Amino acid sequence: MASEQTIHRARKNGDGSRQFVALGERRISVDAVVDLLISAADTGHIGVRRAANSLLEAMEDYGPWRILASEHRGGVGGAGRGMDQNAHITVRVGNTGYHLQITLDGHLRRITGDADAELVPPWLPPGAPVVARRR
Repeated sequence: MASEQTIHRARKNGDGSRQFVALGERRISVDAVVDLLISAADTGHIGVRRAANSLLEAMEDYGPWRILASEHRGGVGGAGRGMDQNAHITVRVGNTGYHLQITLDGHLRRITGDADAELVPPWLPPGAPVVARRR
């Protein structure tokens, strides 16, 4: 689990202004995004836990980070990718965008980065090296 200092700095570095809000959806706060990551870091699958902790550390180190879009489906795709039909929240940390994919009951299911690269693959065994974060 991320330290209290990491969590505090991640919250402080966040910016929720100017986010895209899909029709019928609501804005999401920096605190809600951090809480979602904390919840996953405490209880999720090992790959999701490691990804959540890694992203919280990046939010601390590479701030300010931004919420680009509150929970939504689809999007413009880009870089040759099709639209993501999973419910997700989009954030940018440093120069990297991340999709926080959400389950129907509101829990974090998976975190992917630019070019659909896994931040930490859910199948990664404990103790294996984590993919280096890009700035």
